[in-house]
Amino acid sequence: MRKSKLHKYDDPGHGWVKTTYRALEILGLTDKISPYSYREGNTVWLEEDCDAPLLIRTLRGLGNEIEIISHFRNSQSPIRYKHPYYQTLANI
Repeated sequence: MRKSKLHKYDDPGHGWVKTTYRALEILGLTDKISPYSYREGNTVWLEEDCDAPLLIRTLRGLGNEIEIISHFRNSQSPIRYKHPYYQTLANI
């Protein structure tokens, strides 16, 4: 079994799991991500309610053991100021 480490970033209001656009391409998930996730270049922050669980289920379905490393910020996360995922897709 392979182990996948994912970093989860939380602020007092929400959370996101960090991954890469390339990983989403390989997994066939690029068109399944909601507009509530964010992207900057190859880095994608998947919102915690639907998109991050989709990534985790997909990885587990491929036999990966998931380790989540949590990071908490006691103020609004700068992730909130990134481009929404759907806007960046229009520019690809």
